[in-house]
Amino acid sequence: MTHPLVVTTIATANRLAAVRVLFASVRAWMPDALCVLVLADEVEGRFDPAIEDFTTIPASTLGIPHWERLAFRYTALEYCCALKPFAAGWLLAQHPGATVLYVDSDCWFCARPELLTDSRPAWAMAIVPHRLQPPIQDGVALDLVVRNAGQFNGGLFAVRDGAQDILAWWGERVRSKGFMRLAEGQFADQAWLDFLPVYWADRVSVIRHPGYDVAHWNLPHRPICQKGGRFFAGDHPLVLLHASGFDPEQPLQLSKHAPDFSLAEAGPGAAVLFALYGEHLLAAGWIDSRSWTPAGDRLADGSPLYGYLRGWFEREVEPGLDDQDQLNPFDLDAGKPSLRSRLLQPVEGTLGTVFSRAVYQGDHRAREAYPLVPGIDEPAYLAWLLQVEGMAIRPYVDLLDPIHRRVRDLAPEGSQPGRSEVLADAWRQIDHWRSCADHHIRLAQDLQVELQMAAETSVSLAAAQADLVEHRRQWTELAEHLEASRVRRELEMGLHITEGSRVKLGEHSVQIDHQAVDDRQCWAVTRSEVERLEGEMVESLDQRLNEISRLISVERKLRTDLEALTRQSQLDAAEATRIQRELRQRLDATAAESATCQEAHARRVAGLEGELADLRAAVAVAGLAPADRPGDLAAQGGIQVTYRGRRVTIPAWILGILRGLVGKAL
Repeated sequence: MTHPLVVTTIATANRLAAVRVLFASVRAWMPDALCVLVLADEVEGRFDPAIEDFTTIPASTLGIPHWERLAFRYTALEYCCALKPFAAGWLLAQHPGATVLYVDSDCWFCARPELLTDSRPAWAMAIVPHRLQPPIQDGVALDLVVRNAGQFNGGLFAVRDGAQDILAWWGERVRSKGFMRLAEGQFADQAWLDFLPVYWADRVSVIRHPGYDVAHWNLPHRPICQKGGRFFAGDHPLVLLHASGFDPEQPLQLSKHAPDFSLAEAGPGAAVLFALYGEHLLAAGWIDSRSWTPAGDRLADGSPLYGYLRGWFEREVEPGLDDQDQLNPFDLDAGKPSLRSRLLQPVEGTLGTVFSRAVYQGDHRAREAYPLVPGIDEPAYLAWLLQVEGMAIRPYVDLLDPIHRRVRDLAPEGSQPGRSEVLADAWRQIDHWRSCADHHIRLAQDLQVELQMAAETSVSLAAAQADLVEHRRQWTELAEHLEASRVRRELEMGLHITEGSRVKLGEHSVQIDHQAVDDRQCWAVTRSEVERLEGEMVESLDQRLNEISRLISVERKLRTDLEALTRQSQLDAAEATRIQRELRQRLDATAAESATCQEAHARRVAGLEGELADLRAAVAVAGLAPADRPGDLAAQGGIQVTYRGRRVTIPAWILGILRGLVGKAL
């Protein structure tokens, strides 16, 4: 059964709550639409598609050749984005003559999108730009973000018959170049949309209505407000809210992609709208579904799929596969040879196995901590690899077995056989400087800990000092009270004062109360107690002040030592770099000298061969055949021959020797 309007989204199972809210808004504003979820995941019993009020289609049924490679190479987000042209094309083929409207799962319709559902405009594909005018603040920076991410948002587009070739062009590109790699000009599926209005200007329409695709990137130009029970984006009715990066459990944050832009800054209308949307998400099961792990983030045995395996597959495995290979990369034991056997293969040079090289190339922590791999950092890198969190689970623990053997077999560079003593000494110096640098780094870390403890102690002392100030205030009040009691007692004993009168004592006024208890003995005891307390407080305060001063001195010294160690570490690192540079220069010079010696030896050999040829020619000219008689040679007393342009006389006795040698050679 065909439908005139098909609304679809692509998501993994952990986005189920957002999908439910999206399609509920579709049914409210487009009751004639068919709602289709393309599931870039596996159901795995986490929900029942049969009881949902939308149609669920597994991505594996879209007819994409070798879709497993696509799912393995890309992250869950990249995979969902790469499926868009294929899903739209498949739905067009299933529903001829229909309009297929794609919407990201984090969207919410607030009105019917007439510009995308009306069949009268003659376009094959409609897309929506991120912004319609320059940013209000930080214009250059925000424009650069949009330039890198693409002028048009891939979260909302519509296609009809006639867009098949556009979708095929788009799908060909996102199939291999749909990564989130801004440095390479890639932003999943989105950056490719910039070409569409240029290549197909007569068939691609750009929707410029401010109420479409309202999100954190254009909200400053489109403030949300309510009029007559409906939401507006500025002066235009709000059609579609794109709540990209919104988390209902963090209701005060507009988007995780714009942490500096809060809902309070977006205005009261936006706060009401997002609060309402968040309530719908929570009611749809957000908390239960958000923790589900996509199937594309796990291997076939349930182990997590790390990014370095994706990168290794993209770089080294997939280029060698053809359309006939039915390899499922999620199963490391599948294929001939299997992916596991490939990862266990040793690598020529210094790295242990293909797996250790894949981790190094895919983990920025390893590259930053051990930059000289291959090189002198290899033992430390391999030791680090054996301790990486997440390696203690299968199948990674199996892949580490050759690394364990490799670490045991590695010897220090200076002890490797075949190196000259000079080179070995240079390598030992490098190891020494590196050890010194590591020692200084550990000292610096210890000093940082001590500084942290000193800072915490300073905070505690500051609080204690505040307590002392409060105690001194209380003591002062007590002393004033006792002084007032003493004056009152003296007045009672020596003066006639009317009950209820007041006596001025400095800044205080004491009320004479003849019903008070006799303070004579109390005063004597309390005054001595006050004096004792005063002495103890002053002594305690002095001790704490001295402790604060001592800790401040210690902190200054620690900071000075830390700066000195930092400078020394930098000098050690520079010295190690210098020695390594000199070593490389020595190696280059040795190689150049060896090449020069080889050339000189070759020239010497060539010269000797030429002399030998000339000597053979001279012997031939002299007629030194085996039949020559010694008597004749002796009678002649020798002969003269031409050798290398000169006349040379060869004595008879030498000719005899040459005759014998020639006879043996012949």
